Amino acid sequence: MSDTGPNNPYGPPQGGQYPSSPQQPGPGYGQAPYPQQPGQGYGQAPYPQQPGQPYGGYPGGNQMPEQMSGTLKTARVLLFVFGGLGLIGGLFMTAGGALLNNSEVREAVEEQGGLQDGISAGLLLGLGAFALILSIAEIVVAAKFGRGGSGVRIAAIVVGALMIVSGIYFFPPGLLWIIAGGLVVAFTAMKDGAAWFARPRP
Repeated sequence: MSDTGPNNPYGPPQGGQYPSSPQQPGPGYGQAPYPQQPGQGYGQAPYPQQPGQPYGGYPGGNQMPEQMSGTLKTARVLLFVFGGLGLIGGLFMTAGGALLNNSEVREAVEEQGGLQDGISAGLLLGLGAFALILSIAEIVVAAKFGRGGSGVRIAAIVVGALMIVSGIYFFPPGLLWIIAGGLVVAFTAMKDGAAWFARPRP
């Protein structure tokens, strides 16, 4: 018979119970289920938000434009071009009005058939001055497109509307001013224009 005494290494332990193996704590016991990234506090999202970009700058977030859009560049070119043309036309009208104030020039014009009804020296001087002021405003506003804010955008819309009005007065030659003014108003009033002029500037 085999020895079943307390000194038998193959016998049951004293008390009739085998020692249970130590339990390992599960992943939810005293530790986070996922390893934390350096510099990240417990419970924080793994993808922190970027300044000015919702949801960490995912595609589709609202971002400020870094370059002027093509439509705004077109509006700027139109303001420069028609501003220059307006300066030339305004100088001619102002010079014509000043010459008509001279009695000798007025008599010579009347001998050649006179002026059309409704045209006088005062009218030419007034139209010339208006054309010069509007043209200078177009050039100044266009020059401020690069660093201007919302005030420049409003000024561009007002200048474009005045271009339309002046084109209607001088129609049919003013048809080009009507088209150009309409494009300036439309392009600066678009969302791209609003975003460009509302961007933060250094």
